[in-house]
Amino acid sequence: MNSSKDANFITILPWMQITKLQIVNYKNYEDVHCSFHPKFNVITGLNGQGKTNLIDAIYYLGLTRSYFHHNDTHNYRHDTDFIRMVGHFTQENKSWDVVAKLKKRSSKVFEKNKKKYDKLSEHIGLIPTVMIAPKDQQLIYEGSEERRRFLNATISQLDQEYLRQLMEYNYVLKQRNQLLKDYGKYRKLDYALLDIYDQNLAESGSYIHHKRVELIEKMQPIFQHMYAKISGNKEICAISYKTKLGDRTLLDMLKETREKDFILQRTSVGIHKDDLSFFNEENMIRYVGSQGQQKSFVLALKLTQYSLLKQAKNTNPIVLLDDIFDKLDGKRVMQLIKLLQEVEIGQVFITDTEKDRLKSIFEELKYDFALLEVKDNQVHQTLKEQ
Repeated sequence: MNSSKDANFITILPWMQITKLQIVNYKNYEDVHCSFHPKFNVITGLNGQGKTNLIDAIYYLGLTRSYFHHNDTHNYRHDTDFIRMVGHFTQENKSWDVVAKLKKRSSKVFEKNKKKYDKLSEHIGLIPTVMIAPKDQQLIYEGSEERRRFLNATISQLDQEYLRQLMEYNYVLKQRNQLLKDYGKYRKLDYALLDIYDQNLAESGSYIHHKRVELIEKMQPIFQHMYAKISGNKEICAISYKTKLGDRTLLDMLKETREKDFILQRTSVGIHKDDLSFFNEENMIRYVGSQGQQKSFVLALKLTQYSLLKQAKNTNPIVLLDDIFDKLDGKRVMQLIKLLQEVEIGQVFITDTEKDRLKSIFEELKYDFALLEVKDNQVHQTLKEQ
């Protein structure tokens, strides 16, 4: 790439972007260095070469974890015991070097400009990032855990206090469940300790519940607008937040269900049971939506996430598109790329197996882009200028 041209281009753009990346021992990469275009980056290669791993490393530097493997044991390159990733990020006249260091049987370390974070949660939100991948279809098909993960990932980038309360809630929930299991085993229970757990759960749960309700209210009009743009029709789609909290407090509910929890040996009520419902017209889209409608729904949902982060952070988040053009014809791919330009999305990374198709589309649209070809665990790149 022409580094002098890139440097000039970067200084005038307001959005968040990553300009350079080094990956050591992350998944299939031994030691790779990349530079990126400030707008469009097209990453091509055969399946299994590591296209997804490349953008997942970018996601990791923003969110402190992989999008695809939450357990870091799956992220080490074969027969290695450490990972190091370095990203150089810019936003207007600010810049950050973010370093992730992992070593087996040791705590994960993140540094910003050579200063170590005391807690990883302090980094969340600095580099707003949105990943869109085929696995996102699980938001429609899978259980409620996937949809809560989407809520949590969105709000945590908007509100560090939410992340703190969520971590506190999950910790106390684990302790309460262990207490219930011990009761089932030993038939002895510390009711004073149970009262403390209930009070702590109720306090954190109330905050989390309020923020989730607030988010859904903000999402509705943005989501409907995005869905209409993508699908090109007037269908009425909606998102509903399913929760038992409302008129009753979580503390009251925990007390009411104690006998049930003693039998089940787990906590049966709380925000860890909440869910989202997705509707097309008045029907749940998981039951009546066509494959095209469901793909459009998920894409609109992720673009809504992007829009909310953009508003809150006053910057354009980094967007990572993993293999979302699979089985789409060239016309539909071109429409989606034009949409990315029209909705003023900032830096974009696109993975795809069909290099010639994407290359010709970008050239026809006269959009500048960097082409990165992944082969044999290496990345080869070219800057395309119109």
